[in-house]
Amino acid sequence: MAGRLIKVIDGELVIAYERVAAPGYTIYVSDAQSSNGWTYYDEELEKEHFALPWKQPTDATNAYKVGDIVSYNGIRWRSTIIGNVWEPGVSGWVDADSELPDWNQPTGAHDAYVEGAIVKHNGKIWENITKGTVNTWEPGVSGWREAVRMPPDGSIPAPPNWVQPTGAHDDYAIGDKVTHNGFVWTSIVDNNVWEPGVYGWTQDV
Repeated sequence: MAGRLIKVIDGELVIAYERVAAPGYTIYVSDAQSSNGWTYYDEELEKEHFALPWKQPTDATNAYKVGDIVSYNGIRWRSTIIGNVWEPGVSGWVDADSELPDWNQPTGAHDAYVEGAIVKHNGKIWENITKGTVNTWEPGVSGWREAVRMPPDGSIPAPPNWVQPTGAHDDYAIGDKVTHNGFVWTSIVDNNVWEPGVYGWTQDV
């Protein structure tokens, strides 16, 4: 099974599918180990499986929707209003864990869980991923996936991802560092508009 290395960098959840190359270290997903602030998961997880860190919306275009789940101050919060720009704990949010139903052992097909059902059990939030039939198993045993995890803490920030400059106003200067294709690069020329690995960059080791 393909795993993932996951870390929160500058408030963003970053997922590595093969390896992480940063100043002073390289970590391979195939080694199945957590290191340097990266947490290894042996599942094919994507961003939607985590309660991403709450970020202050700037306007209605990036406000939170009803049902969105975020992490803030060590708690998972669920938005209860449309266009939510409030800070969790102030207004428009509820504790996602306390508002979800507890898992109860089904006694038969009549009260078993259908695909997509979300429950809390043993301090975690679970989603039923059993397809084509109802699920009577306990979360963590079979047919469930931890649905909204608290993201791991990142303590060693990585440089921002390289973005293709569009002109002199956003080109890179000598000494600028970026992350690109799993590696960290340092610009060795001014007015750098080239892609790392093509020209004007040196790969950090």
